[in-house]
Amino acid sequence: MTEMMEQQSTAFAVCVLCGVIIGFLISCFYALKKVIKMHGAWIGIFDLTFWLALCAMVILVMFYYNSGEIRLYIFLGFFSGAGVYFATINWVVSRLLDYILYGIKMGLRKVILKAKMLVDIICSVSYTHL
Repeated sequence: MTEMMEQQSTAFAVCVLCGVIIGFLISCFYALKKVIKMHGAWIGIFDLTFWLALCAMVILVMFYYNSGEIRLYIFLGFFSGAGVYFATINWVVSRLLDYILYGIKMGLRKVILKAKMLVDIICSVSYTHL
């Protein structure tokens, strides 16, 4: 009996941790969506891909730690972990991710503009020699 309780408590703890990770991934997802600014069907494709990946993660955790048995405490673990994440550190992580991703976006924009200038210079030099 104690071995079964140990397995179930381990599965619950892993699900709580997995819920925190899911909360973090959701924060990353929304910060990335804010920076990329997608339009049209790409938003739906991006959302669908993200949520399917999260569903696959939940299923894999259930099969690995709970032998594929669907129990209420498993879902309570996922939701309580995500709830703890969103209630505690979500605001810090969201601001930090916004800052980091905006910096990366600005850095990439500078690199792309320099590369474009270099291509323009190379094309104008080779065009004048023809």
